[in-house]
Amino acid sequence: MKAYDGEFMKALRANAERMRSNLKFKTPTPKTSKKIRHENKALIDPCTADRFASLCERYMEHDKFCDQSGSYFINSLYLDTPFAKDYAEKEFGAYDRKKMRIRNYGYELDWANLEMKRKIDVWEYKDSVRLTKEQVYSVAHGDFSPLLDIGTAKSVKMYAILTEGVYRPSNIVEYDREAFVLPFEDVRITFDRDVRFTISEFDLFKPKVTTPVFPDGYVVLEIKYNEYLPGWAKKILNEINHSSESVSKYCAAKEIIM
Repeated sequence: MKAYDGEFMKALRANAERMRSNLKFKTPTPKTSKKIRHENKALIDPCTADRFASLCERYMEHDKFCDQSGSYFINSLYLDTPFAKDYAEKEFGAYDRKKMRIRNYGYELDWANLEMKRKIDVWEYKDSVRLTKEQVYSVAHGDFSPLLDIGTAKSVKMYAILTEGVYRPSNIVEYDREAFVLPFEDVRITFDRDVRFTISEFDLFKPKVTTPVFPDGYVVLEIKYNEYLPGWAKKILNEINHSSESVSKYCAAKEIIM
């Protein structure tokens, strides 16, 4: 009986330790850094977007990647499980949720970033691994072995997640982003315009026939910062918090498909 009790208690302690480890991994303590930040999103009408953008121009500078028009192109291939687990967690408002995507910034490029974007309450962080064009095609076809070849902690972690979840391409979302930055608290405010999607073509490196995601030219506004916002930016945040709900470009496109 004592031997049984000893083995039983040993198993209990091991299980408790696993639970503590999982808890630490799933709910990291929010802290000020470039990876773990406040994030707020809202869907706004074009007139409101123009008004907010004019205010940003007074106090901020355009992101260094913007062209002469003040924007740049973003092209994202979203991956999800066979039962759309990531989509469902977002729709049900899970406290801890994530999205997996491959993103680049132009058809002519020969690389893209595999990203895991995770959100815990209002805090978010992002892990990113650079892939070659050939590696992108492999991952998009369900062969995640290039991530093991890269061999970093991030790439191996993503390999485990993608393999366990049997992730496959879900849709591609494209848009034009106008981005403003402010060094204070690493404030970043973006306006994603002309958001469109496709499920007929999963090649990030080719132009595609796409369908608009939002009606009447609505714009996705996103505000990111560390701890504090300037007063004028707080007014924007307060206004969108009272008038709009959080929005996901991936989920909005997924809803059209479903």
